[in-house]
This record gives sequence, structure tokens and C-alpha cells, in this order.
Amino acid sequence: MDCPLPGTAKLDVDWSDLGFELRNTKSHIKMTYKEGEGWGPLEFVTEPYIKLHIGATSLHYGQACFEGLKAFAHSDGSVHIFRPTENAARLQSSCERTMMPVVPHGTFVDACKAVVKDNMAYSKIEEFSTSNFIGIDNKNGKYITPSSPSVLPSITNKSLMSIALDEGLTVEQRDIEVGELKDFDECIACGTAVVVTPIGKVVKGDEVYNFGKETGETTMKLYNRVRDIQNGVEEDKFGWNVKVC
Repeated sequence: MDCPLPGTAKLDVDWSDLGFELRNTKSHIKMTYKEGEGWGPLEFVTEPYIKLHIGATSLHYGQACFEGLKAFAHSDGSVHIFRPTENAARLQSSCERTMMPVVPHGTFVDACKAVVKDNMAYSKIEEFSTSNFIGIDNKNGKYITPSSPSVLPSITNKSLMSIALDEGLTVEQRDIEVGELKDFDECIACGTAVVVTPIGKVVKGDEVYNFGKETGETTMKLYNRVRDIQNGVEEDKFGWNVKVC
């Protein structure tokens, strides 16, 4: 399959005016699982709809899994996806927990590469995600984030922790008491979509913890470094980017 140039799709708005919204692209990939046969081949589907049986357990019992990751166009025209192997592992964990057929690691990564390649003209590709919490204690040089089986194992947070360590911060993954918020200079929500979003304040009953309206210095440094790695501006010494084309 030839590689079209990224960012060349004809849209109803200028590329510079694109907002954070759902926008149709060329295709998505469908794979069908059959008992005794396993996962079928990749099928490219142009219509943005899924045909479901009326008895589908995803409708009746919410048995479904979701993953989100990004593709980035680099200055040399190549397109990369960010840490898809981590998403593959997390999807496998979700499938096992919801008693669904596990998608093989290689199949997941190959599917991601194939669908990004088929939609290359639309790179960057938009998506949505949930967020993790991070507290920054600049006085003591600490990056603190919760450790709990009920918290999404965020790939963005995992990446930020590696960068924080590289910046000389102490990374702590543990339970966080609400009263500890007073010790944080910066608070962050992080996820695939926005990478990091500063939290201005946290309200708990009569207690209000303010962190200011401006993006903190450490937050900005972490954001810039992960974005530079994703966009090919900074050397990817962690080996996170996977080239598609």
C-alpha cells in the first residue's frame, strides 16, 4: 500500500481551524472473532457504523473494551504511532477481565499500523480518553500519582513518569490523602488526548486547594518533552515511537 502524504485530506474546514471533535476519516478496521476459528482477517470499512446483533452483550451488559492512541506526522513526512505495544498489553488485560477473546499482541499492532496507513491523509488522528491524577511537589522534587487497581493504567502517565525520572524528579506511585494536596505546587490531569491539563483547584467539602490559573513550570516541561518525542523533535531515546510509513 502506497503512503499518502499526511495532512492532505480535503476537509470542510481549514486544518488550522480543526477543533477537538469527532471527525470522520477514510476508514476503520473490522475483525470478527468466531469460536473455534479465532480472529478473522483485517477488513477496511468506509462507513462509520457498526452492525450489532440485538442480543449483543455489549448492549445488554456493557461487555466491551476501549483503547485510544495517537498517530503523529514528523517533519520528514513519516508517521509514527506512540507506544502501541503498551495499548496492546492493556487491551489484553481488559479482554481477560471482561472474559472476552484476547486480541493477540501482533494482531493489534498490525491493525493500528494498517488503519493509520489507510488514513494517513488525516494525520493527526483525533481520539478521546480518560485521565489520571498527578501532584507535583517542586520543593522536594517529587512527582506523585495514585497507585490503585481501580485507576486506569495510563500509558501517558507511564511515559511522563519516565520523563520525570529523566529530569531528576523522584517518582512516587502510592495512595494520596486529600490533606496532601496542600503540599503540591502543581496538579495535573493526564491522558492520551490532551497529554496534560493543569488543575486550577480541588474542592473537598469546605476545603479549597488552589493551584493557580497558569500552567506550572514542571507541568510545561513534562508536556513539552513528551510532545517533542511524539512529534520527532526530540530524540526518542526511550524507543516509544513505532514507524508506520
